[in-house]
Amino acid sequence: MDNTKPAGIGTALPATLPHISMSVMDTPSGCDPSDEIRHRIIAALEKSGWVKAKAARLLNLTPRQLYYAMQKLQIAVKKF
Repeated sequence: MDNTKPAGIGTALPATLPHISMSVMDTPSGCDPSDEIRHRIIAALEKSGWVKAKAARLLNLTPRQLYYAMQKLQIAVKKF
């Protein structure tokens, strides 16, 4: 039985948001990688006007994956 996962399963956030790399090597030493992920999510939300479905598309995530990441990183949705 093959125990490999399909592509995309178990990966965090893909590096698709322009000018923001997901590589840990690009993160300054001493910085938490989750801070970089948090920054990418907030940047996508701001770019999309805090519309989660649009932000998810920018990050190549499903809205559910984005919602879970936002909960995990305690990112509150701004309501206008």
